[in-house]
Amino acid sequence: MQEINHHECSITFLNSGITDDEMQKAVMLVDKANKSVEEYFGIAPSFHILICHGKSEMEYQIISRRDKENASTEPFQIVYDDTKFTAMTDYNLHEIIIRMDVARFGHYLHEIIHSVIYRDYTKQLKEALAWYFTLDLTESCKYVRPSYPYWVDRIYLYPAKKLARIVGSEFLKDFATGRALLYEDAFPLDVKELFQSEDAFYGSRTGYY
Repeated sequence: MQEINHHECSITFLNSGITDDEMQKAVMLVDKANKSVEEYFGIAPSFHILICHGKSEMEYQIISRRDKENASTEPFQIVYDDTKFTAMTDYNLHEIIIRMDVARFGHYLHEIIHSVIYRDYTKQLKEALAWYFTLDLTESCKYVRPSYPYWVDRIYLYPAKKLARIVGSEFLKDFATGRALLYEDAFPLDVKELFQSEDAFYGSRTGYY
């Protein structure tokens, strides 16, 4: 395990066998994603970043954090990359976990966006906002985007895009980071559902995952 202090955040490489070239690439991607998020939102990301290498290391992180989630009132967020986990954010510990051997730049960007979203929002609202801004920031270079299953479009992106059309992207940035308020009662049903309890939201969507 090796730790690097890098600007506002620190990076820990969990695998001591990672080469210098791999390490430099990961640091470069973190740095680029941090700068993109800071320029876009006006907030410097500060979550600690753990870099895994390989399926077993990532699975260990997922399993250990699931145990903690069950004892917590606030669930952590997980990003799906088709059939395997590639990246996730643990809001309780202020940590981002990246599986570097399969992660694209978009995975780093997506998680670092999560780190500046107001943490008291519902899980589904944070997911919807993070996906919306990830796609917005990568509009000119779509090949770096993280892959995601079809239902992300339906339950996160579609209502987030509708919300952006209603309030505007600039206002949505302020809302996402907790600098503006929205009253969801005035919005269409699918947008209002992003604000409802997580049990109600995910319970009605059993079978998506």
